[in-house]
Amino acid sequence: MIRVKGGVFVMGSEDLDACDWEKPVHQVKLDGFCITSWSSKR
Repeated sequence: MIRVKGGVFVMGSEDLDACDWEKPVHQVKLDGFCITSWSSKR
């Protein structure tokens, strides 16, 4: 398991060509979490 530290970041776009779901620019708080890592051979 890999621990990902939580934090605050800015998300979104002010670009006139951006999709509606990308607007507006806003601050997001993400709690820390754990995720599994594995390799894949194709």
